Amino acid sequence: MQKQNYLVNRPYNRISNINRFHHKLSPEGETVLALEITCHFDDNTWENSDDELFEKSIVRLESDQIINRDEVKIFFRLDSQMLTLFIV
Repeated sequence: MQKQNYLVNRPYNRISNINRFHHKLSPEGETVLALEITCHFDDNTWENSDDELFEKSIVRLESDQIINRDEVKIFFRLDSQMLTLFIV
């Protein structure tokens, strides 16, 4: 069984490299990161814009040396039972 790694003291709880699920889920030569963000429907985090979520997340991603702002081509969110911010 694969160990689950959850992050604390971050705006997101888990980062997934989408390329590891299947190589055709990402554009060729690109990496897609999914940031899982815990929140409740209609709370402050849920109501944040894509830009606000990105700004909160990119600061930690840069300080943890995961990705730099200038490497990001696009970001968008998917609202379902949890909020997921995708970064390409």
